[in-house]
Amino acid sequence: VIWKSVEFQRTSYSREERKIQERAMKLNWHLPTEMGRVTQNPSYSHPALDITSPRGSNEIVFPVANGVISGIYRDNAGALIVTVLHRVNDEAYTSLYAHLSRYADGLYVGKPVTIHDSLGWMGSTGHATGVHLHLSVVDCALFDLNDYNCFDLNHFFYYIRARVENGHW
Repeated sequence: VIWKSVEFQRTSYSREERKIQERAMKLNWHLPTEMGRVTQNPSYSHPALDITSPRGSNEIVFPVANGVISGIYRDNAGALIVTVLHRVNDEAYTSLYAHLSRYADGLYVGKPVTIHDSLGWMGSTGHATGVHLHLSVVDCALFDLNDYNCFDLNHFFYYIRARVENGHW
């Protein structure tokens, strides 16, 4: 993995974080921030990584891999969210970035993005306890009607929980 910055901090590596890191290394994922610390690991009730930064809402959020913007929206709780569809080793993955304080200029659904393009800034929109990035990456194509696991947000979140529950995160 080529990390965006050696400043990315972790206080310790849990067993779950090591599994995530090993999978990320195989798929060549990148960190979504220049600085940050994982504050919550995936679980059935919270199927995502939460990342905070000493920069707070000044921390820029980047895609974890090159891809195409597949969604830009505000959820029912008011969280600003961007989703990116990735094709890695001929497999579809969707990454979801939630609680953004604002979107990057020029984003639109269908826009190709690289790991160097800003998606927005870390924030606390929606039901958030503080400024952070809520990041989910799942092996499916969100908003693709042909992908039963993820053709809408309800299926996406159900599928994430099933993957976490079965130890495939």
